[in-house]
Amino acid sequence: MNRALKVVNGILLALFALAVVGAAMGGGLGGALPASIWLVVPFLTMRAADQPSGSLYGWAFGLNVFGLFCFAASTVALFLNTGLHAKAAAIALLVALFAAPFAWNLYALRKVKAEDENYEPSTWEAAQSAQSVEAPASRNYFIRHWRGELSLPISYWVNGSLLGLGLGLLFLLMAELAKDWELRTTAFVMLGLMSLLILVTIWSTVGILRSANQHASRGGSAGWAIAAQVVTCLSALSFVARVGTQLGPQMGEFASIAFNYDSLKRVNATLSADGTILTLQGTIGTGSYEYVHQVLGAAPEVRTIVLDSQGGRIREAEQLAEMVRDRGLDTYVEGQCASACTYLFLAGKDRAATPNAKIGFHRPSFAGTSDYQAGLTKMLAYYRTAGISEPFLDRIRNTKSEQMWYPSRDELIDNGVLTRVSLGGEAAMLAAKFGSRSELEQAYRSLPLMQAMDRRFPGTVDQAIDAAWAQYQSGARDGDISAAARRILSDIYPQLLATADDAGLEAFLNLSIRQLSAASELGADACGLFLDSKLDVTKVFAPELIEEEMQWSLSQLAASPVPRATVSAGQFQQALLPVAEALDPSILDVVAAPEQFADEPHRRCTSTLAFYEAVASQPATARAILLRGMFQSGDE
Repeated sequence: MNRALKVVNGILLALFALAVVGAAMGGGLGGALPASIWLVVPFLTMRAADQPSGSLYGWAFGLNVFGLFCFAASTVALFLNTGLHAKAAAIALLVALFAAPFAWNLYALRKVKAEDENYEPSTWEAAQSAQSVEAPASRNYFIRHWRGELSLPISYWVNGSLLGLGLGLLFLLMAELAKDWELRTTAFVMLGLMSLLILVTIWSTVGILRSANQHASRGGSAGWAIAAQVVTCLSALSFVARVGTQLGPQMGEFASIAFNYDSLKRVNATLSADGTILTLQGTIGTGSYEYVHQVLGAAPEVRTIVLDSQGGRIREAEQLAEMVRDRGLDTYVEGQCASACTYLFLAGKDRAATPNAKIGFHRPSFAGTSDYQAGLTKMLAYYRTAGISEPFLDRIRNTKSEQMWYPSRDELIDNGVLTRVSLGGEAAMLAAKFGSRSELEQAYRSLPLMQAMDRRFPGTVDQAIDAAWAQYQSGARDGDISAAARRILSDIYPQLLATADDAGLEAFLNLSIRQLSAASELGADACGLFLDSKLDVTKVFAPELIEEEMQWSLSQLAASPVPRATVSAGQFQQALLPVAEALDPSILDVVAAPEQFADEPHRRCTSTLAFYEAVASQPATARAILLRGMFQSGDE
């Protein structure tokens, strides 16, 4: 048995050594630290095989119990946390296989000790129960407590209260040290500490109860013994409830992180063609920092981080934020940046977002905690250092972790979250989405609007795709790619308006007024881009306004062309007289020749809006003549 014990633990030692090397290669010394601790177990077990009567035996036996518990608990936690999916089951099986050697070691160590002392020991269960023959006294402190041989004051106050206090301080110390560790390293350590806490609690509770049973026979007070038993039992019940509601879920979460089965996947990073923009998409799961750190290390020209994430692990986000801050990078959002993603966004030197971008905040959360107060305090302190106002922090404090608060654009600006509002197109996210022209074409042709355009105006969509792909190949940003396609597609609107019925023209006029008003609120530049068909309205207009334009376009593309009587110059001028009288002549000058005022977007915008509103205020008959005349084909 001695020889077999050494062979098995030699193999186990080699496996753990390989794990240490792998961890060191993957995560440096921080990753190798938790794995290297397990080298002690097979080493001490082999030493104890030669000295089964020495003090090493107790340490080896206890460490194997600890190892068996850790790996068995991790297996159960993985199943509870992930379910019996194929990958989860494979990982759980691997963890369970590591538990087997520890179980065998416990059996082999007892056999070796029995052979050495030339007697057959009683079973584990019999050794724990009070039988007719009292177990021989042990010099091992841990065994003496377990058997109840220590005095009640020592068992209760030292091995119960004082040891519990010590473990609490150890948790606090590790939490402080773990601030600079990688997430997986922290998960390994916390999983070990929680396993140790459960084992020590079981050891301490059993020892106190057994010592209390023997307290009166040793001359102690029966009342103190009963009091100790009552308090210990109540504490044990409280601890069991804590394991079920807090420690168990937390161990499951730590196990999934430690064994690389985090439910939150690693973020995806895509570099722009010119190497100046790095786009981060998806959840910020375990390993995100290490991955992005490597990508940025090979891309020294990056100046902007584009974020599109619903959040993830705060520890990973904190480390990424520090990296963004150290490199002085800008941050930018067009889609969504919520929860832990806001750590990265607020680390940006210049923090920009489009009006339709969703930047969300809420209280932090972690498995097994209904009120993660420590995490909230830390989060608010970080936001405070970023210059966020206290009223804004109060709103975050009052937003539950299962909810999400998306502040308005003005709230983001007024409270220091945004340094500026972008009109969109600054990202390079299309590079991550389309790898070939066929993929770009497939995406365009899948849209209902593109399909309707292709049916009504064959070849138009092909031209738009060609224009967009040419910009894409040149390494242009998203705004330039979209604008190239939009310029082709906007040319069909005069043809649609030239054959639309009166109801269609009325709807277009009202839509144009609302869109011009919305663009004006964004500023003169936005309004000028809108008039030139260069503004990506999906990034800046309200969803209902975008949907209204979509429905108008689809309805007009599907409708049959309406033959209309030509509006003569005389009819048009007669209908225009009331409009001209109501407006300043300079407004009509701009409307008549907008190309002459290309450098004055504010004037063009206000003049066009005023003209459209004046037309809309005319009687129905005059309004119909004006709209037909404005939008009839050029040869009429």
